[in-house]
Amino acid sequence: MTNKAYQQLCVVFRKYHELTGIKNLLAWDNATYLPSGSVAARARQLNLLNQLSDDLFSDKSLLKWLELAAAENLKPVEKRNLALIKQNLQRFHAIPKQLRLAYSQQAFLT
Repeated sequence: MTNKAYQQLCVVFRKYHELTGIKNLLAWDNATYLPSGSVAARARQLNLLNQLSDDLFSDKSLLKWLELAAAENLKPVEKRNLALIKQNLQRFHAIPKQLRLAYSQQAFLT
């Protein structure tokens, strides 16, 4: 068995964490080096990355892949990883999209 659903989930989570790494780098730069007058542009950049991350996690196929992956023949470490993926998705979906995006946009402006 190739564990296709699990592998698809892993691809999405890698992309999500790569976007998070980029956001963290820009946020660090914002806090330490950003030239004056650049705050609004940086806020737009970070907001775009947040929207891309949000869209990635909002994909309805993730929930289907979770169900399919649970039935796959996974190694113990993959089963644990799947449980953590499920936990992350549940936390993500517990907060309404508009609230997530409004919070992140405001956080970057302060």
